[in-house]
Amino acid sequence: MPLRNGKSYLKPHLCQKCQVFYSHQQFKHQCSGCSDIKGVTPSTEPLPELLEWVKKNTLNTSAPRYKSLFQALQRKLENHPGCQWNDIVLFGFLNTIEKGGLLLKAEDAIKLLSSSSSSAREHIVASKVADWWNIKSTPAGKWKSYLACYYGQFNSPFPPRTIPPRSPNKLIHTTEIQHFFNTIQKAVSTT
Repeated sequence: MPLRNGKSYLKPHLCQKCQVFYSHQQFKHQCSGCSDIKGVTPSTEPLPELLEWVKKNTLNTSAPRYKSLFQALQRKLENHPGCQWNDIVLFGFLNTIEKGGLLLKAEDAIKLLSSSSSSAREHIVASKVADWWNIKSTPAGKWKSYLACYYGQFNSPFPPRTIPPRSPNKLIHTTEIQHFFNTIQKAVSTT
């Protein structure tokens, strides 16, 4: 930037070769087109700190304290897949653990959806997944594509690089979810 006295305050950041595009220190003060150094591709492996954060902030379903409760809930959902009252119990359980500072791992959440025919249940569970970047519809196809799109990271192979990662997306309001909340409201108003 030129000053009134004729000196320049900042050195120009144009590419030293082509003098057209801006340079960057990462590319030896050249533009990315002129530099022989190509961009760094992000790693598909999660950071160890991210894995530790997930472990600390998710429900440990193998711990004796939660194992029997989680298995009972899973059996109840599998034995009565279409029962909306099970969705209400599930919603209450997930909100309770979330108030305690815990969420579900994607691998545990998918177990709760193994026999699900309810779109509302899928949305309820997917909105409570701490490692949301593991909600993927490909290659195994465990999660439905609309859940991977809204609650996951669009099947991206790259995990987040910030600790803590962003919170999971909130529950989306579809017609099934609206019907679900209306059922809860009716149940509460009749008692």
